Amino acid sequence: QVFRDYGFHPLVQRWIIGQCLCLDERTVSSYGIRGDGDTAFLYLLSARMTELTEQRYEEDQARVMLSDADTDSQGHRYNTLPNMSPKKGLAFSKCVDPSVSPQAGWACPKCTFINKPTRPGCEMCSTDRPEDYVVPGGYQPDERERRRLQQEQEGIRQYQQ
Repeated sequence: QVFRDYGFHPLVQRWIIGQCLCLDERTVSSYGIRGDGDTAFLYLLSARMTELTEQRYEEDQARVMLSDADTDSQGHRYNTLPNMSPKKGLAFSKCVDPSVSPQAGWACPKCTFINKPTRPGCEMCSTDRPEDYVVPGGYQPDERERRRLQQEQEGIRQYQQ
């Protein structure tokens, strides 16, 4: 998503959650990212440091654009970027807090971030909420979510005028 939206190739991206360097094989929820207010940091390395060539960058960028075209015509997306090799020697078992209970909301099918139940799209990557998701009956939004809902309603009202 960061490559598609901002042009930073996956090879130059290093995500830090908590005190853990994230691995491609894991989901954001496995690092304890559960919802609004959880923090993730993106560090960018130089292309030279990662040995990313201009040719590879352009080829991968073309693949992403073709993948986006496939999404438009077929309604689904396939990851066409090559898998990065796993980083050897990085321990990550201590990076998850199993005592954190899951919260109400929907898990993004793309990045696994747990979004507030009323949120129409993923806060992290903007993927649409699954069509079959239903806001739980009796759900009470917190103050921050109520403000967001009010702002959305105000925006709709102003648009309709």
